[in-house]
Amino acid sequence: MGKETTVGILGLVRWAWRSQGSISHLIFGLVFFIVLCLVLADDNVVARVFSWTPGVVLGTMSYSIYLMHTPVLEIIDGVLKGRGASPNTVLLGMIALLPVVLILSWLCS
Repeated sequence: MGKETTVGILGLVRWAWRSQGSISHLIFGLVFFIVLCLVLADDNVVARVFSWTPGVVLGTMSYSIYLMHTPVLEIIDGVLKGRGASPNTVLLGMIALLPVVLILSWLCS
């Protein structure tokens, strides 16, 4: 991917982000399509970034993470709030137990 392509894609994203009309959805779709084509071309920086092993594993687990994160976080929230924890403590507890969400997601995938 050349410098011009990168600048062009970033320009499209910036323009879409600033536009308030329905055209922004079309531009974001176009950018997604361009990135998808670059990934499928298989011999460029974008394809190498998207084929990075930790990213592939996370992508494989993403649906399980999507399904598991809400129940686990709700349980943590209920337990900590039931014990009178402050909102900051609840947030820190959720962050600390993020590995639990990832492990449960991995086991369920």
